[in-house]
Amino acid sequence: MGKKLIACSIDVSAINKAKIKPHQNGKKYYNFTVSLSDEEDQYGNHAMISESTTKEERDNDIKGTILGNGKVVWSTPERQQPKQETAPSNNPEAVTEIDDDVPF
Repeated sequence: MGKKLIACSIDVSAINKAKIKPHQNGKKYYNFTVSLSDEEDQYGNHAMISESTTKEERDNDIKGTILGNGKVVWSTPERQQPKQETAPSNNPEAVTEIDDDVPF
């Protein structure tokens, strides 16, 4: 898979402020999830950003609030698997496998 740059936008008014958690380093964090799709939606989006859910919420089928979306705005080409070259059978310089009964 190539690298991708995704530009995202969220509706900050949709953030549940009760889910902003203080950390021991004094900073405050808000967890969210990005769902990435290979296919574009009808608006050209490739990603959906939603509020993260706890295991308990997921077990109770509670979904996180949708906060926004994102689009792939840049990507590198997909890497191709290198092709294995096979020597033509009529090549006198082709290396052939020798079975000399050596166990390694």
